[in-house]
Amino acid sequence: MSIAELRFQSGQISSTEIDDIRNRFNTAENTLNQAKISCVLDRAGLAEATGQLGQWVDTLNDR
Repeated sequence: MSIAELRFQSGQISSTEIDDIRNRFNTAENTLNQAKISCVLDRAGLAEATGQLGQWVDTLNDR
């Protein structure tokens, strides 16, 4: 993203191109965050299914 912004500032790419790059970057960032949330929820579900939810929650407090 920072390289694209530098290219935009130097006139190497247009405002349309930088907007497209920003949109793709934001989409990728949102997808990553959603995947992280899903991972935590899945791990909680697994811990609950195996009767270890309390222990799993305790490990979160150690972070």
